[in-house]
Amino acid sequence: MRLAGGFNEWGTQYIAEPAGFSKVEYTITVNSIKVAAEGATEEVTSAAGDVDLDNPSYNAYIGFQTPKYSFRNAWYDSYGKDTANFNQVTGWDADSNEVVLPGTFTDVGIDGNGTYTVSAQDLEFPEGEFDGQEYMNLIFLDTDIPNTGAITISDVVLKVDGKTVDLGTTGAILSPDSVDYITMLCQNIWNEDVATIGYYNTPMSKISITFTVSGFNVDGTVQEEETTAAATEAATEATTVAATETKSANKGLIGGIIAGVVVIAGAGVGVGVSKKNKNKKN
Repeated sequence: MRLAGGFNEWGTQYIAEPAGFSKVEYTITVNSIKVAAEGATEEVTSAAGDVDLDNPSYNAYIGFQTPKYSFRNAWYDSYGKDTANFNQVTGWDADSNEVVLPGTFTDVGIDGNGTYTVSAQDLEFPEGEFDGQEYMNLIFLDTDIPNTGAITISDVVLKVDGKTVDLGTTGAILSPDSVDYITMLCQNIWNEDVATIGYYNTPMSKISITFTVSGFNVDGTVQEEETTAAATEAATEATTVAATETKSANKGLIGGIIAGVVVIAGAGVGVGVSKKNKNKKN
């Protein structure tokens, strides 16, 4: 920017000094500049501080925004964790007033390396929510893990109404706006890297994001999926036992019926009963 007279270094015209010109001074303050030596790795810092690699206690949340701007924003946003909006799906009425939409969130604590899942479920969007476009403006995973490069989030799987969505060859990406904390973008219509992803159902009733965390010095607590798997196995075993018992009981019942048929057959009506039972089985 040139305020005084002189030649513009990108042109050939002399610019006269403006009438009444006075001296203007600028002070530029540089907080810090780190230049890595050749062949060295540049240290990455975050205003959120360093990551506690030995005793991690962090959190992950799911966020999204619809075409009509119904949303759950990032936890550090102005509509974030310190506001009522964070624990609800916020929408807008015809007069641009905030309204609460149905929906609940399942967030997760991160205490080490492992695979975790966050979700938004029981969602119900107003009629016409997706008339303008049949996909979200934003779907993302945000965390309070400092973005220093020490921790990696990978193997991100997005599911909508239980069906896996194709995230393409790029997959989920670290948000370029994630200056202090790690945020992973599954979809962002304003970022060409994740603007378009595979088809998914709209309006949806559930969105989930499963992801793997690595880089800590400890492994995390096994998440609920393992417990659910154990419960499912136990339920399957109980069902098998019940089925076996039922089968055994049926054997006794069938034996009684056969015995009855034999007796009744002596009375000349056994064939009719036998046919009836056979038709039931078929």
